[in-house]
Amino acid sequence: MWSIAQARIGPGATGTQIVALWPTYYAQNKAVIGSDPNLLRPGEVLHLSG
Repeated sequence: MWSIAQARIGPGATGTQIVALWPTYYAQNKAVIGSDPNLLRPGEVLHLSG
């Protein structure tokens, strides 16, 4: 989720910005991802807003 948040923010992303954003993406997609936000499987479709 960290890398996804970093890519969505852009090349100037700071650690503080990423830390603030990735939990939002995880919360929005927990039903798809499961209990481990570090384990994304091929074919999972994530919905990102925020």
